[in-house]
Amino acid sequence: MTSYDSTKVAIVQHAVFCPPLPPTIQTIDLAVLQQYAATVTVLELGPMSYQTFLAADVPLLLVRAMPQLTDFKLVLIPPNTLSIPTDFELVLKPPNTASSTVLPQVRLRLERIPALQSLHIQGASLVCDSFTRLKRLELHNTTQAPLGHTCAEFLAMLSTGKALEHLVLENYMGIMDAEDPTGFHFPLMCKTALVKDSARNLFRLLAHLSEVPDDMRMVVIRSTIRVPEDLDPLPLKGLYPPMQKSVHCATFKSLVRDDGIELVCAGSKHIISIEDSTTPPMPLLDPARTTVHNAALNVLSHFLVFMPVSTLEISDPMDITENKTWFKLLERAPNVSELIVTKRGPSKAVCKIFTALASFSSQAVETAVRCPHLKDVKVRGTVYSRALVDTIGQTAKWRAEHGGPFRSLELLLAPRVPSGPRPCEFASIVARRWAKKLTGNGYVDRVRITDDVEESRE
Repeated sequence: MTSYDSTKVAIVQHAVFCPPLPPTIQTIDLAVLQQYAATVTVLELGPMSYQTFLAADVPLLLVRAMPQLTDFKLVLIPPNTLSIPTDFELVLKPPNTASSTVLPQVRLRLERIPALQSLHIQGASLVCDSFTRLKRLELHNTTQAPLGHTCAEFLAMLSTGKALEHLVLENYMGIMDAEDPTGFHFPLMCKTALVKDSARNLFRLLAHLSEVPDDMRMVVIRSTIRVPEDLDPLPLKGLYPPMQKSVHCATFKSLVRDDGIELVCAGSKHIISIEDSTTPPMPLLDPARTTVHNAALNVLSHFLVFMPVSTLEISDPMDITENKTWFKLLERAPNVSELIVTKRGPSKAVCKIFTALASFSSQAVETAVRCPHLKDVKVRGTVYSRALVDTIGQTAKWRAEHGGPFRSLELLLAPRVPSGPRPCEFASIVARRWAKKLTGNGYVDRVRITDDVEESRE
């Protein structure tokens, strides 16, 4: 057995045949795959290095017709150096560049695999004439190495996926040029999409996007989560893309994780996710974390201009978020008619959000009314405080006087537990007069205050 013969079994992770292989065959290796290529239906190869891929003659297998193959997965470990490969119809080869870190290319001709419905390539740049029959496509560049194709070339290839329903792209689009007229269009049949890329590329993508899949997740990768200066403000072409699928509800949620902060915006079935993969993890109150969080939320709010939402839900807002960040976020949601804020614990973050809904000044109004169509506001789970109701009351008064009155306020507040022997303060009791004053002065039509007793027991 030669040095590469010992790898032949290891690189075959999974294979299914129809009809099943004879019972006398106990080990599936590349020789078996060569013999029964016409009957293989599912095939998973790797992880393996580029050298192993060539030494084990994998291209000789993949050049063969496999008429029943429906699912194919290839995982390659990108090499440090690339050598000149042999000329197979499916061939791993380096692009024309002097860099030794560029991903090698996998070149596929799907007419040899007519039944293929699911394709997963990791660690290599894919070149393919057509994705016509594919229903699921996953392309991963986990090392963030340079690709062997331009963005325009990749988009042209992707546009052939007329039947694609599920799409996963990880750092795979290449560098998107602001002057590039090529638009990004998801395949019409696409139901779910996960796109991981730089903030710059995701902004470019959204700036050209006319329609999104029903379930779409976008994740910003790399440590540069800040908004590129030349992309602010968006959209790039001065007009909002015409969304053919309406988004009824957007949800912003902030989660503090061990490895950083995750911010999620979900609109109906649409999901946009911003992830900060800060390493090493930072303490919650670390100034650097505060900066990262505000920058991430700023990036996230930019995506909102592409989602004409009518209901905006803000869940678990963080106290460290700056007022100006909330100002920008709300300015980018002009069509919102309902606002839902869910915040367990103290009310500092909620107060900031309500402050952003008004423009308090002893002089003239500084800005136009944010969310001018906002009518119904709900606050859930926050601990009652005098500062909270005062801020809400001042905002309601200001909006009533400047053309953006609330129609209803619904507050579900946890009781405040004072230090010492003083009794708990229940919002439904202590804020009753405050609520009556708001309605009596015509600032709000309806005010409902309920005690979140269950939250107080936690």
